[in-house]
Amino acid sequence: MHDLIYCLSVFTIISTIIPFIRHDYWIFRVFEYPRLQKLFLNVVLVILVFTYSFPIEIWEKTVVILLLLNLIYLSYLIFPYTVFAKKQITSSKNPSGKQNLKILIANVYQDNKQAKDYHKLISECDPDVILLVETNQWWAEQMAAVSVNYPHQITAPLENTYGMLLYSRLPLKGEVNFLVEKDIPSIQATVTLNSGQPVQLFCLHPKPPVPQESTKSTKRDKEILMIAVKAKQSKLPVVV
Repeated sequence: MHDLIYCLSVFTIISTIIPFIRHDYWIFRVFEYPRLQKLFLNVVLVILVFTYSFPIEIWEKTVVILLLLNLIYLSYLIFPYTVFAKKQITSSKNPSGKQNLKILIANVYQDNKQAKDYHKLISECDPDVILLVETNQWWAEQMAAVSVNYPHQITAPLENTYGMLLYSRLPLKGEVNFLVEKDIPSIQATVTLNSGQPVQLFCLHPKPPVPQESTKSTKRDKEILMIAVKAKQSKLPVVV
Protein backbone atom coordinates (compact mmCIF):
# COMPACT_ATOMS: atom_id res chain seq x y z
CA MET A 1 0.00 0.00 0.00
CA HIS A 2 2.83 2.37 0.92
CA ASP A 3 4.67 1.86 -2.37
CA LEU A 4 1.49 2.19 -4.44
CA ILE A 5 0.54 5.49 -2.77
CA TYR A 6 3.94 7.05 -3.39
CA CYS A 7 4.23 5.70 -6.94
CA LEU A 8 0.85 7.25 -7.80
CA SER A 9 1.91 10.46 -6.09
CA VAL A 10 5.06 10.69 -8.21
CA PHE A 11 3.04 9.94 -11.36
CA THR A 12 0.52 12.68 -10.52
CA ILE A 13 3.29 15.21 -9.95
CA ILE A 14 5.06 14.26 -13.20
CA SER A 15 1.79 14.46 -15.17
CA THR A 16 1.51 18.11 -14.11
CA ILE A 17 5.14 18.93 -14.89
CA ILE A 18 5.24 17.32 -18.36
CA PRO A 19 3.03 19.95 -20.12
CA PHE A 20 5.57 22.63 -19.14
CA ILE A 21 7.94 21.03 -21.67
CA ARG A 22 7.35 22.95 -24.89
CA HIS A 23 7.21 20.13 -27.39
CA ASP A 24 4.47 19.25 -29.87
CA TYR A 25 4.73 15.46 -29.45
CA TRP A 26 1.49 14.04 -28.04
CA ILE A 27 2.91 12.76 -24.76
CA PHE A 28 3.76 16.35 -23.75
CA ARG A 29 0.31 17.71 -24.66
CA VAL A 30 -2.11 15.00 -23.59
CA PHE A 31 -1.58 15.64 -19.87
CA GLU A 32 -2.83 19.22 -20.24
CA TYR A 33 -6.45 18.11 -20.39
CA PRO A 34 -7.40 15.90 -17.40
CA ARG A 35 -6.88 18.63 -14.79
CA LEU A 36 -10.00 17.82 -12.79
CA GLN A 37 -9.13 14.12 -12.76
CA LYS A 38 -5.59 14.90 -11.61
CA LEU A 39 -6.94 17.16 -8.87
CA PHE A 40 -9.30 14.44 -7.64
CA LEU A 41 -6.46 11.88 -7.63
CA ASN A 42 -4.23 14.39 -5.86
CA VAL A 43 -6.79 14.94 -3.08
CA VAL A 44 -7.27 11.19 -2.62
CA LEU A 45 -3.52 10.64 -2.43
CA VAL A 46 -3.05 13.38 0.15
CA ILE A 47 -5.73 11.78 2.32
CA LEU A 48 -4.17 8.32 1.90
CA VAL A 49 -0.68 9.59 2.70
CA PHE A 50 -1.70 11.15 5.99
CA THR A 51 -4.04 8.29 6.87
CA TYR A 52 -2.07 5.17 5.99
CA SER A 53 1.48 6.17 5.12
CA PHE A 54 2.63 9.24 7.03
CA PRO A 55 5.96 10.47 5.60
CA ILE A 56 9.02 9.63 7.67
CA GLU A 57 11.94 9.45 5.26
CA ILE A 58 13.27 12.63 3.62
CA TRP A 59 12.27 11.44 0.14
CA GLU A 60 8.74 10.73 1.39
CA LYS A 61 8.46 14.21 2.87
CA THR A 62 9.72 15.67 -0.41
CA VAL A 63 7.07 13.79 -2.38
CA VAL A 64 4.34 14.94 0.00
CA ILE A 65 5.46 18.58 -0.21
CA LEU A 66 5.44 18.37 -4.02
CA LEU A 67 2.04 16.70 -3.89
CA LEU A 68 0.65 19.54 -1.78
CA LEU A 69 2.16 22.13 -4.14
CA ASN A 70 0.65 20.21 -7.04
CA LEU A 71 -2.73 20.33 -5.30
CA ILE A 72 -2.48 24.11 -4.95
CA TYR A 73 -1.42 24.56 -8.58
CA LEU A 74 -4.21 22.36 -9.98
CA SER A 75 -6.76 24.14 -7.78
CA TYR A 76 -5.50 27.46 -9.17
CA LEU A 77 -5.99 26.21 -12.75
CA ILE A 78 -9.49 24.89 -12.12
CA PHE A 79 -10.79 27.68 -9.87
CA PRO A 80 -11.83 30.03 -12.75
CA TYR A 81 -14.25 27.34 -13.95
CA THR A 82 -15.96 26.83 -10.60
CA VAL A 83 -19.07 28.52 -9.20
CA PHE A 84 -16.82 30.45 -6.79
CA ALA A 85 -15.03 32.38 -9.55
CA LYS A 86 -16.22 35.61 -11.12
CA LYS A 87 -18.28 35.04 -14.25
CA GLN A 88 -16.70 36.20 -17.49
CA ILE A 89 -20.09 36.18 -19.20
CA THR A 90 -23.08 37.22 -17.13
CA SER A 91 -26.47 35.55 -17.48
CA SER A 92 -28.87 37.19 -19.89
CA LYS A 93 -31.68 39.18 -18.28
CA ASN A 94 -33.76 38.93 -21.42
CA PRO A 95 -33.14 35.46 -22.94
CA SER A 96 -35.76 35.95 -25.64
CA GLY A 97 -34.43 39.31 -26.79
CA LYS A 98 -33.70 40.08 -30.43
CA GLN A 99 -30.01 40.57 -29.65
CA ASN A 100 -29.55 37.07 -28.23
CA LEU A 101 -28.18 33.98 -29.94
CA LYS A 102 -28.84 30.47 -28.64
CA ILE A 103 -26.45 27.78 -29.91
CA LEU A 104 -26.56 24.01 -29.47
CA ILE A 105 -23.23 22.23 -30.04
CA ALA A 106 -22.98 18.44 -29.93
CA ASN A 107 -20.36 15.83 -30.70
CA VAL A 108 -22.62 13.00 -31.86
CA TYR A 109 -19.86 10.34 -31.99
CA GLN A 110 -19.98 9.13 -35.58
CA ASP A 111 -20.69 5.44 -34.79
CA ASN A 112 -23.61 6.39 -32.57
CA LYS A 113 -26.96 5.60 -34.22
CA GLN A 114 -29.28 7.33 -31.74
CA ALA A 115 -30.26 10.17 -34.07
CA LYS A 116 -33.74 10.39 -32.51
CA ASP A 117 -32.15 11.50 -29.24
CA TYR A 118 -30.66 14.53 -30.98
CA HIS A 119 -33.98 15.44 -32.58
CA LYS A 120 -35.47 15.34 -29.09
CA LEU A 121 -32.59 17.42 -27.70
CA ILE A 122 -33.07 20.04 -30.41
CA SER A 123 -36.79 20.24 -29.64
CA GLU A 124 -36.11 20.64 -25.92
CA CYS A 125 -33.36 23.27 -26.29
CA ASP A 126 -34.97 25.17 -29.19
CA PRO A 127 -31.66 26.76 -30.32
CA ASP A 128 -31.19 29.37 -33.04
CA VAL A 129 -28.10 27.60 -34.38
CA ILE A 130 -27.11 23.92 -34.28
CA LEU A 131 -23.59 22.60 -34.78
CA LEU A 132 -23.08 18.84 -34.94
CA VAL A 133 -19.58 17.38 -35.25
CA GLU A 134 -18.30 13.87 -36.02
CA THR A 135 -21.08 13.64 -38.60
CA ASN A 136 -20.93 11.54 -41.77
CA GLN A 137 -23.42 11.12 -44.62
CA TRP A 138 -25.63 8.84 -42.50
CA TRP A 139 -25.97 11.59 -39.90
CA ALA A 140 -26.65 14.19 -42.59
CA GLU A 141 -29.52 12.05 -43.87
CA GLN A 142 -30.88 11.41 -40.37
CA MET A 143 -30.87 15.13 -39.59
CA ALA A 144 -32.50 16.15 -42.87
CA ALA A 145 -35.83 16.76 -41.10
CA VAL A 146 -34.19 19.61 -39.19
CA SER A 147 -34.37 21.64 -42.41
CA VAL A 148 -38.05 22.36 -41.80
CA ASN A 149 -37.25 24.69 -38.89
CA TYR A 150 -33.61 25.39 -39.77
CA PRO A 151 -33.56 26.19 -43.49
CA HIS A 152 -30.11 27.80 -43.52
CA GLN A 153 -27.34 25.21 -43.65
CA ILE A 154 -23.64 24.73 -44.23
CA THR A 155 -22.65 21.07 -44.19
CA ALA A 156 -19.48 19.03 -44.62
CA PRO A 157 -20.30 15.38 -43.83
CA LEU A 158 -17.21 13.17 -43.82
CA GLU A 159 -16.48 9.55 -42.99
CA ASN A 160 -13.32 10.29 -40.96
CA THR A 161 -15.11 11.47 -37.74
CA TYR A 162 -14.40 15.12 -38.59
CA GLY A 163 -17.57 15.97 -40.50
CA MET A 164 -19.61 19.04 -39.49
CA LEU A 165 -23.26 20.04 -39.90
CA LEU A 166 -24.32 23.63 -39.22
CA TYR A 167 -28.02 24.53 -39.19
CA SER A 168 -29.64 27.88 -38.48
CA ARG A 169 -33.14 29.28 -38.39
CA LEU A 170 -31.61 32.74 -38.69
CA PRO A 171 -30.10 34.01 -41.96
CA LEU A 172 -26.71 32.36 -42.42
CA LYS A 173 -23.91 32.92 -44.92
CA GLY A 174 -20.54 31.24 -44.95
CA GLU A 175 -18.29 28.54 -46.31
CA VAL A 176 -16.43 25.36 -45.48
CA ASN A 177 -12.65 25.76 -45.26
CA PHE A 178 -9.79 23.29 -44.99
CA LEU A 179 -7.26 25.50 -43.26
CA VAL A 180 -4.53 23.03 -42.33
CA GLU A 181 -5.41 19.53 -43.55
CA LYS A 182 -7.37 18.58 -46.65
CA ASP A 183 -9.67 16.24 -44.72
CA ILE A 184 -10.28 18.39 -41.61
CA PRO A 185 -12.97 21.03 -42.29
CA SER A 186 -13.88 24.18 -40.45
CA ILE A 187 -16.77 26.53 -41.06
CA GLN A 188 -16.62 30.31 -41.15
CA ALA A 189 -20.05 31.91 -41.24
CA THR A 190 -22.05 35.00 -40.40
CA VAL A 191 -25.45 34.67 -38.75
CA THR A 192 -27.82 37.64 -38.62
CA LEU A 193 -29.81 38.09 -35.41
CA ASN A 194 -33.45 39.16 -35.32
CA SER A 195 -32.24 42.66 -34.46
CA GLY A 196 -30.25 42.78 -37.69
CA GLN A 197 -26.90 42.45 -35.88
CA PRO A 198 -24.49 40.11 -37.72
CA VAL A 199 -22.39 37.70 -35.64
CA GLN A 200 -19.27 35.89 -36.84
CA LEU A 201 -19.13 32.14 -36.25
CA PHE A 202 -15.98 30.03 -36.41
CA CYS A 203 -16.66 26.29 -36.14
CA LEU A 204 -13.72 23.93 -35.86
CA HIS A 205 -12.94 20.42 -34.66
CA PRO A 206 -9.17 19.85 -35.00
CA LYS A 207 -7.40 16.56 -34.42
CA PRO A 208 -6.41 16.03 -30.78
CA PRO A 209 -2.78 15.12 -30.01
CA VAL A 210 -3.32 11.46 -29.16
CA PRO A 211 -1.62 8.43 -30.78
CA GLN A 212 -4.65 7.15 -32.71
CA GLU A 213 -5.33 10.59 -34.23
CA SER A 214 -2.16 12.68 -34.45
CA THR A 215 1.18 12.11 -32.74
CA LYS A 216 1.92 15.84 -32.73
CA SER A 217 -0.14 18.90 -31.81
CA THR A 218 1.44 21.16 -34.47
CA LYS A 219 -1.47 21.14 -36.92
CA ARG A 220 -4.08 21.46 -34.18
CA ASP A 221 -2.24 24.40 -32.64
CA LYS A 222 -1.81 26.01 -36.06
CA GLU A 223 -5.53 25.80 -36.86
CA ILE A 224 -6.50 27.22 -33.46
CA LEU A 225 -4.03 30.10 -33.88
CA MET A 226 -5.30 30.83 -37.40
CA ILE A 227 -8.86 31.06 -36.07
CA ALA A 228 -7.66 33.23 -33.18
CA VAL A 229 -6.12 35.70 -35.65
CA LYS A 230 -9.30 35.77 -37.73
CA ALA A 231 -11.41 36.31 -34.61
CA LYS A 232 -9.18 39.16 -33.44
CA GLN A 233 -9.35 40.85 -36.84
CA SER A 234 -13.13 40.53 -37.14
CA LYS A 235 -15.10 43.73 -36.58
CA LEU A 236 -18.18 41.71 -35.59
CA PRO A 237 -19.09 39.93 -32.36
CA VAL A 238 -17.43 36.51 -32.55
CA VAL A 239 -18.35 33.03 -31.36
CA VAL A 240 -15.76 30.25 -31.75
